[in-house]
Amino acid sequence: MTPEALSGWLAGYIPMARALQVHVTHAEPHRLQLAAPFEANRNGHGTFFGGSLATLGILSGWTTVFDGISRAGLAAQIVIQKSECEYPQPLVADAVATATIAPPEWTRFIDTLRKHRRARIRVVTRIGDGGVLTAATHIGHYAAKLENP
Repeated sequence: MTPEALSGWLAGYIPMARALQVHVTHAEPHRLQLAAPFEANRNGHGTFFGGSLATLGILSGWTTVFDGISRAGLAAQIVIQKSECEYPQPLVADAVATATIAPPEWTRFIDTLRKHRRARIRVVTRIGDGGVLTAATHIGHYAAKLENP
């Protein structure tokens, strides 16, 4: 899917993505970027809300897995099993979340999904200002189950 198509899909399928004003800025196999505006996600301290950053981490990982499964010609139910987020410094700008999956891990995941109809994968997302600042690192563990044909 194109970034525009993924953005529309997220906005229609996941109300929280619409509330955070999330949009996909880049999508390629094993790597995806989401962005969200600061003003829609600021807290009372004048920084980006930590809950929004964690949600961006979950959404970017989930969307990377969804996009990759779709590119493989498969359809699956995807859920997050475990979510961890660390916040080394505050963010006072629009957020950019970059999720990546190492190609060997992805190949193993897709092979397992095809063979056993279920698979799990770990996705690491770095969230910051799109430059050198990292405001959060999210590690998500996702499970997928192939839908019935």
